[in-house]
Amino acid sequence: MNHDLEGRLREALDERAQVFEASPQAWPRVQARARRARLRRWTALTLLPALATACVVALVVVMPGGGGPDISASTTKADDPIAELSAENPPVGEILSISRPDFVGVGSTVRIWFSGSTRDHERLCTELRDTPTGGRTAFCQPMDPWKEKQFAWYAGGTDTAMPAPQERLAYGAARPEVAAVTATTDDGQSFPGTLHREGGRPWPIWTVLFPGDAPVTAIVFTDEAGQVLQRLPRTIPWDCDGDRTPVGTGIRLPGGVSAHLHAENCLVFWHRGKQAGTDFGGVAARGEPLSVRMAKQKKPAVIWGGPGQSATGGLWYGYTGKETHKVELRLNDGRQTSAQTVADPWGQGVRFFGGKIPKGGDPNLDGAVYLGYDAAGGELWREVVPGREHPSRPPTPR
Repeated sequence: MNHDLEGRLREALDERAQVFEASPQAWPRVQARARRARLRRWTALTLLPALATACVVALVVVMPGGGGPDISASTTKADDPIAELSAENPPVGEILSISRPDFVGVGSTVRIWFSGSTRDHERLCTELRDTPTGGRTAFCQPMDPWKEKQFAWYAGGTDTAMPAPQERLAYGAARPEVAAVTATTDDGQSFPGTLHREGGRPWPIWTVLFPGDAPVTAIVFTDEAGQVLQRLPRTIPWDCDGDRTPVGTGIRLPGGVSAHLHAENCLVFWHRGKQAGTDFGGVAARGEPLSVRMAKQKKPAVIWGGPGQSATGGLWYGYTGKETHKVELRLNDGRQTSAQTVADPWGQGVRFFGGKIPKGGDPNLDGAVYLGYDAAGGELWREVVPGREHPSRPPTPR
């Protein structure tokens, strides 16, 4: 009995250590990079990016550093993580709770509210379950409702989850002039959504649910006369993110990460049963090999990594050119780690790698250098991540 109890305790501690390791400053950095990736998928969107359900990692090499949205956030396994964030960002009007069909057999909700005393400083805040085992994330995003010609903004959802769930959710904010919201497909299917105007909120919140395999290409917003006010095109190729079956068994990498290739050369990383990173490539790169996609970005490697990732805290992984046989990560505090690359079984012209980041290290915030070596140990390339000012530290004198 003691042996069983000890085993369960070890399993629980391991689960918490690998899934919920996050610092208060780390998650905003992950959110900022993930949102920049999703902004490219919704071309009419400008300021309200999504939570990274499609990519809950930091693309630290191909995505340039620098500031992102001013986002406040907290990640926790507590019963009510909304309390701290809502105290710092008091709700204006009621908090909206909606169903979030993320995890099969696991109930989950999203809670959304507005905050801010004036329309110049309004924020849209979200709290949601972030892992199947119970971790939750809360974050706030600034919004600019007076953006020219904008009638609606996309805030998040499960619309880009892989593999496709049975039902997808998308949600965001809209101007009061919007009378209806509908998810549409190119073949004429439509899925009416809901505008939530009640509760004293300054702006309506829109939600749309549609089947996971429905090839939705746009979210359309109309006025009372049925005239289109805003159309948010969905630009991810559906052969990619709608494909439920990867090619082969995938590549297992250190740290429990595995890489899988789906239709149209869409790359998906998984960790502990949760999607941990994606490379969709976008419409322009549809069907292109990963090597060609990487070359167009003029980068020697595509790397995901950093703490604060609910699924992959403390891990780094990615792909590089087929000539690179080892990738090294040097943190600016002097610590370093390296990973041998793994051959690509899909003929993509790349090699994969992965490993653990030294404890407490954060290449995205503290700065780091990534180096690639050939089979003989010669240096092929290096990429410098400059790092950024720690939010908790006083500004550096200029």
